Amino acid sequence: MITKYEAHLSSLKTLDFSDMISQGIEMTQASDFHQKTDGRFRFKYIMVDEFQDISAERAKLVTQLRDSSPSCALFCVGDDWQAIYRFTGSDLTLTTEFKRVFGETRVVTLDKTFRFNDRIEKVASSFIQANPAQLKKTLTTHTVSDNPEVCLLINSKETGLAQAFNSIVEAIGSNADSTSVMVISRFKSSLKDLSVWQKRYSPLQISGFSAHGSKGKQADFVIVLDVNDDKYGFPSKIASDPILEALLPKLDTYAYTEERRLFYVALSRAKKTVFVQAELGKESVFVKELLKFEADVRCYLSDLAPVYIESLSCPECKEGKLIPIEGRYGLYYTCSLCKHYCDTKLDACTSCKSAPMIRNETHHICASVQCDHQLQVCPECISGKLIKRTNSKSGKEFLACSLHRMKDANSCQYTESLQA
Repeated sequence: MITKYEAHLSSLKTLDFSDMISQGIEMTQASDFHQKTDGRFRFKYIMVDEFQDISAERAKLVTQLRDSSPSCALFCVGDDWQAIYRFTGSDLTLTTEFKRVFGETRVVTLDKTFRFNDRIEKVASSFIQANPAQLKKTLTTHTVSDNPEVCLLINSKETGLAQAFNSIVEAIGSNADSTSVMVISRFKSSLKDLSVWQKRYSPLQISGFSAHGSKGKQADFVIVLDVNDDKYGFPSKIASDPILEALLPKLDTYAYTEERRLFYVALSRAKKTVFVQAELGKESVFVKELLKFEADVRCYLSDLAPVYIESLSCPECKEGKLIPIEGRYGLYYTCSLCKHYCDTKLDACTSCKSAPMIRNETHHICASVQCDHQLQVCPECISGKLIKRTNSKSGKEFLACSLHRMKDANSCQYTESLQA
């Protein structure tokens, strides 16, 4: 494949970006470099912006250009907290260990931000510096706020978005047409229904970006979606290709180190308030970490939070959590790993009307320690519960399988008389 690609470039008599860098390195290594280039690359200063995104190859080209002119000074601007492009070959150690790589260095700290306020800064800076591999900094902000401006919305995506937009509208009053809102997600697939919200709140200037796409941008308000504990959540749990991983610069050993920097980027796009949405029972480690900031964050819980039992795992897969859902016919529970991985669905207890019914070999038992309700397992289908029903003609009560359906011969037909 690589051979064909290089042959294709050769047939077009063209170069790709990598070729430009590698050939540039070859040219600068030549003893007659300045003669061949008529001295056009005798620089007094070389400045590199967004330095945290530089790769080893590009850094080598910069170094050789500097060293080819003895009086040349190298000036680099970068923020290791926002290093999110390792997949392109960026090597963060070139920033965090700058002096070791480039020689004697003078550091000028740009420690004042005009983007976000002091309440967002406090949370975001503490979050990113939890990783000891990141350079320590103390930021000051141009604007301050009397209230926490990081809001956690522990609810479904639709409900969370409605909460965020309603809160924004309430906060800005009549200034909707001059207010920008950026909706950010780890993956673009989470933004597929954004047009619905753009129409519903048309006076607002609503845009949508992946977390990587949001880099360098800002808005008055930011909503970060799907910060859930799953494969496509935030942090992402998609495993890297081992071959590709071997070719990329090494990461430090802190858990989700680059995903943490990416989440910091998302948090720090807002001028006024950032909303972070996660589903009840599916909150990622990042949300759980933000919850520990207590007085520095606002948390809005789902109405179903009181019936969620965090210690309860899915009885089928043993890995997911049981998540309460308010459906058309009332409360029920599903596995947090979703139907594509585990299709468990459990009824809520009909007695306490809150906890799920968990089945053992003989009974379905309410999971609440405050409720002793239980129903016998149907001995015929093994799946249903034996519930009381009344004969419409005789008025006598009997037990029947909960999975029985009138006029459905394929449903369980088991019945049992009640002892007098």
